[in-house]
Order: sequence, then C-alpha cells, then structure tokens
Amino acid sequence: LATSIRETVWVNSVALGPANRIYISHGGAAVRVYDRNKPLFEGFLYNFNLPQNATTWPRWIASDPHRSVFYILNQFGQLMRCDDDGKQITPGPLADANDKLAFPTGLSASANLIAVAARGPGYGPFWDSGGGGEIALYWDDAAGKALRHITRWGTPGSENFTGPAN
Repeated sequence: LATSIRETVWVNSVALGPANRIYISHGGAAVRVYDRNKPLFEGFLYNFNLPQNATTWPRWIASDPHRSVFYILNQFGQLMRCDDDGKQITPGPLADANDKLAFPTGLSASANLIAVAARGPGYGPFWDSGGGGEIALYWDDAAGKALRHITRWGTPGSENFTGPAN
C-alpha cells in the first residue's frame, strides 16, 4: 500500500465533509482526508486503510454534511460507516452481509439516512425481478452500532418509477 500523500492512484469517489474536509477513496483499500481550503497536497490530514474484515476497495463514498461521519460502499456492494474525529478515522459497523448491492452507481447521506443507487441484477434481497434500477435506503442508528436497510424503491427493469408512499 502506497503511503505517499501525493498519490491519488485509482480514485474511485470524492466526498466533501464538514470542517472543510474532503475524503478521497482510492484503490488499495484506502481513504485520504484533506483540508480542502489548502492548495494541492498541502492540506493532507490523515490516511485510513479499510480493515481486512471490511473487504477492500472503497468504490463510493458519501459524507453526512451535519456530522463527522462518512459512508463507504466497498467493491462487494456492502455499506460501511466511518467516524472522523478530526485526527483519525474509526471504522464503524457494516450493513448486514445479506444486503449487498449489485453494481452500485452512487450514494448520498444526510440526517442518518443513506440512499444508494444501484442497477443490479445481482445478489442480496434486491433485484428479484432480474435487474433494472432501484434505490435502497439505509438508516444509521447514530450510536455507531448498526446500519439497517429500511426500504427500496423503483421498478426494476422498467421505466416506471414508484417512490415511497410518504
């Protein structure tokens, strides 16, 4: 794993966080954190390597704009929470291993809710019609103990979109 702060090899996703932070996920199972008010690489703050049990390659990343929390969707479509205390990243819970998302295309986070767009078809409880596009909504209990899938919407395999009832 490269340790140079000047390397941004295989950048997968970027998220702007609170306190002027920018999170850059890249190949090698790492996330780099920078102060976005400083030019180029002068703003490097710290590096975070995904733990081995969380698999590797953070494909997508989203930051909650209200809290020092960000979420990673790894290469296997599993969602993970990470806490940022301003000095280091602490990995939090993974979503249930059965809630893997096939071919995710992005995620967004705010107010303890994480929305993940994915196109499937694939594994997990999703894509039961054979594919298409859906949005899965997760809830973060904010205590750092659980990420729970709460609903999904969309109509896989068609142009018809049905959203949540409320």
